[in-house]
Amino acid sequence: MCDDTQIQALLDEIRSPDAAPLLRRKALSRLLLCIQRSPKLRRSRHPDYGHALSLTLEWVCRAIDEFSPRSDSVSHDLINWVNGYLNGRLMDLRNPDESIKELYRPEREERRIKREFGGVVVLDQCIGEDSNQTSMGDLTADPRQEITLLEAWIETQQQAQKQRIGQQVWQYLETDPDGILHGCHPRKCPDCNCHALVRLMLLSESPQTIRDIAKTAGTPEQTLYAHWPKKCLLLLEIIGLRFDPAIVAYVQNDPIQCLGNCHLPNQAHCNCRDLAKRLLLSAPPESMGAIARDLNIKESALAKHWRTQCLPLLKKQRL
Repeated sequence: MCDDTQIQALLDEIRSPDAAPLLRRKALSRLLLCIQRSPKLRRSRHPDYGHALSLTLEWVCRAIDEFSPRSDSVSHDLINWVNGYLNGRLMDLRNPDESIKELYRPEREERRIKREFGGVVVLDQCIGEDSNQTSMGDLTADPRQEITLLEAWIETQQQAQKQRIGQQVWQYLETDPDGILHGCHPRKCPDCNCHALVRLMLLSESPQTIRDIAKTAGTPEQTLYAHWPKKCLLLLEIIGLRFDPAIVAYVQNDPIQCLGNCHLPNQAHCNCRDLAKRLLLSAPPESMGAIARDLNIKESALAKHWRTQCLPLLKKQRL
């Protein structure tokens, strides 16, 4: 395991506003290797432990700016922080709910990536028998090779997962199985619901403009111009987040209470964690209007809080 001085130096380089992207990426890769080498990193005999670890390393890449040591030992606090998230992923793998387990089960595409790039380099894995065991780290001649390998694997895995998420979102938008897009429309104009607008503007081979749709429907143009960004785009963002396993995991665990501590002034019950759970994890999805009525808050105030405070926190965790 790297010592406190090495860990702090890597964190400083990663967080430096003047650091070149390539240098920041190399420092981040070295930090991941330090984490894997740590004897205090959580281990498990679960057959999908490697996948849970990979998800954790990806999360570290996204959330490292939020890490804050709480004691004099930055290395100790870092591993505790990583283990907290890793424990959550291992609990998900043991969850009897298949819909949760499916989010973390390795897919064929990910197995192909591992075969192609060699997988994540687990430097503390031992070879040999009994007292003659030697760690893979001891046999590593050039650590730069592992850094490049790890970067390539993470980047390719993320791209593959993004493609799967995109396909799932596209199918959901086409069918609207929960009816949340159909049910959102301007007053007195049910035919101009969000599902119809999405199909005509985003999914059609010949996309139409709001002006064209308003003219065909005999609806004031300004009505649709107000409805599309205020209602439909908000729903599209929520739908996209519901299919992102990194977002789902973050909302379920909220490891450092970022979401729970972000709430409307003097209204702790209206915090981003509870709001995200109701919008992103409930089945079927709850609407913003229904949540606002339940909390006795104006829908406009709740939607503004979601857009300006909650969404920025969640988007930091996206793939």
